[in-house]
Amino acid sequence: MGKRKEFNFVGHAHELTFTCFKNRPFLLSERACQNLVFSIIKAREKHSFDLWAYVFMPNHVHLLIYPNTKKYSIARILTSIKQPVSRKMVNYLKRYYPIGLQLMVTGQKKCSL
Repeated sequence: MGKRKEFNFVGHAHELTFTCFKNRPFLLSERACQNLVFSIIKAREKHSFDLWAYVFMPNHVHLLIYPNTKKYSIARILTSIKQPVSRKMVNYLKRYYPIGLQLMVTGQKKCSL
């Protein structure tokens, strides 16, 4: 699999789509959605972009953004949005539901204790 092309065209809006880990419906969780909203707000502040539209589906997200600066990186914007959410949710699972985290990572139907 090759590296994905990145298009940073100044003066253009960008449609960003990304999926949840292993295409699972994590965004059915209110906690995950709240973390995602907070992360988008922080990313807007850090990278100076307008959020024109968004859709949260159970297993993926669509964002329509418009960068307000001439120099920006879509890859960095995506990282600023996705990484904090995944870290928070993994830490939450480690603390409150470690067996669930193991099942999620291994894909096992049952946990072997």
